[in-house]
Amino acid sequence: MKNKILILAIIFVMSVTLATETVYASHNEQTSRETRDPRIAVSDSNVYVTWSDSTNPDYWDVYFAKSSDDGKTFSDAINLTNGSSYYPNSKIIVSGNNVYVSWEDRTSPDGTDAIFFTKSNDGGITFDKPRMLNPVNDPVNLIYRPRIMLASNDILYVFASEWSMQTKQNKMIFVTSNDDGNTFSKPTVLFEAGQWEDFVDYAINDDGTIYVLADDQKIMMK
Repeated sequence: MKNKILILAIIFVMSVTLATETVYASHNEQTSRETRDPRIAVSDSNVYVTWSDSTNPDYWDVYFAKSSDDGKTFSDAINLTNGSSYYPNSKIIVSGNNVYVSWEDRTSPDGTDAIFFTKSNDGGITFDKPRMLNPVNDPVNLIYRPRIMLASNDILYVFASEWSMQTKQNKMIFVTSNDDGNTFSKPTVLFEAGQWEDFVDYAINDDGTIYVLADDQKIMMK
């Protein structure tokens, strides 16, 4: 069986010369079945990474590791989900010593998708207990494909797609937090959709304007 591990390649830019250094970040190369979905965030000389790792054919976990020396070495990995994830797809952002992580999850094989969130206020040494940003096993709506961002006014935004099991239509929604992720607003519909809005991306202008981009699937009639 082929074993995938997370590899971080650091590119040092000095004048016009490029040099790369490869560092391995994985919680356990002996027990890991597969590693995927790496994410990275940087603040000064600190490098933060998350990834999905599977040691069980039925489960995935979200792991976190930190480097305080420009990526030369990494801390031991922290399991943020502890053996309960089915389809994690993590996102990470940092601001000073604050680290914010969100991911897509399923609380049971027959459950519906949900968005989870956790944060660290000590630079990734410890994390809060993960919280769900939408109801458990909602029989009507599936919320998935999260994107997380921190605006210039320190308001956290989590964007996601919401699929209605009743109407078979999608909506693009978002929730906000103005207290460092301790509480979140109720979902707000950003725009209505068609069949599928799977992937969301965003950009922030210098004046604080937020631009959101998503894909959609339309049925073309001849």
